[in-house]
Amino acid sequence: MSIFTYSVRDQIGQLIKGSSEAKTKEELIRSLQVKGLTVISMAEGLKGTKRAKTRRKVHKKVNLDDLTLFARQLAVLLESGVTILRAITVLTQQIESELLLEACEKVEIDLKTGVSLRDAIAEHPKVFSQMWLDLIETGEATGQLAFVLRELADYLEEMRALRKKIISALIYPAVLIVVSVFAIFIFMYKVIPIFSGIYKGLGEMPALTRAVIGFSDFLTNHILKVIILAAILGFALRKYVKTQNGRKQFDRFKLKIPIVGDIIQSVAIERFARSLGMLLKGGISIIHALDIAIKSTANRVMEESLEKVKISVMEGKPISVPLAQMGIFPPLVSQMIAVGEESGKLAQLLDEVSKFYAEDISTKVSRLVTLFEPALLVIMGLAIGTLVVAMYMPIFKMATSFGGG
Repeated sequence: MSIFTYSVRDQIGQLIKGSSEAKTKEELIRSLQVKGLTVISMAEGLKGTKRAKTRRKVHKKVNLDDLTLFARQLAVLLESGVTILRAITVLTQQIESELLLEACEKVEIDLKTGVSLRDAIAEHPKVFSQMWLDLIETGEATGQLAFVLRELADYLEEMRALRKKIISALIYPAVLIVVSVFAIFIFMYKVIPIFSGIYKGLGEMPALTRAVIGFSDFLTNHILKVIILAAILGFALRKYVKTQNGRKQFDRFKLKIPIVGDIIQSVAIERFARSLGMLLKGGISIIHALDIAIKSTANRVMEESLEKVKISVMEGKPISVPLAQMGIFPPLVSQMIAVGEESGKLAQLLDEVSKFYAEDISTKVSRLVTLFEPALLVIMGLAIGTLVVAMYMPIFKMATSFGGG
């Protein structure tokens, strides 16, 4: 794939400059002509509009921060009376994600040819999810585009905040694990071989010392093989997890892990409630909203159970009834949803559910870290202590022998 910069004229003769990625120049020319654009010039490489991008800090991928800021700024501009086309043009001047910038530049061109915003962003599934498409489509149909974009921005902001809480809580334990494993590796790979050379010819050594030295010798002589084998196993496991059956088994295993499984379930509930509530407030039908919200759980086991809930809803049953029967969520969830359905405030009650579980996740993660840190320190201390004792046992043995003699 190559990036081409081009100049085209639209159907009313207005000159448009932009850039796009394509396999060949001919392929890009055909795609522009299909949109009713007349190609004036085209060159391979970054020029024109791309120079503006190099003058500010950019990164390649699109993250939640980029999407949240984009949705919120677009909502603000539309609420101020700015047209969609003008708003997109303004935002392309300050986007810091290279992938999002390229998508918005193409969206801008499509909007100038009369394409709706929903259809324009549908061309970029790597940037905009199905949730974006459905909400924007509803917003354009109802004239509430700014409102649904603000709701989407709030949703992304809350998701980002929750993710940062979890990551922040797990940083210290992760660093502790890495440092501890590295320390043990250095001890096994560098220090123990020194002791092994000293102890040669001293006769029979204690069983623990022999075992540690044997493992160290194996690691020293076969480290490359161990790394290659670990990489192969990791690659094979990753491939298997990407299969339908493998993903389902892995997701089921995660739910059964003590403490961690509860956190994973709470995360799935929070995502489901948050996305479903936001979609309903945006005017999406309950069945269509369920379709999107089910995928937000990111767990195949829960997705299959929720699909059965959706089928029951399509048959005319309220969500709370099959949800309670399936038993995939705690009774609190189905009870609150039942209250929301009875009072006609389902979206608001779903928001309350998501807020409750967001706090629940934060509490559980903090509790897990509180329990994990001292446990890890004890385990690492025992591991390193065992290695040290194993190396000094022959010395203690010799000292005892000399003392007895």
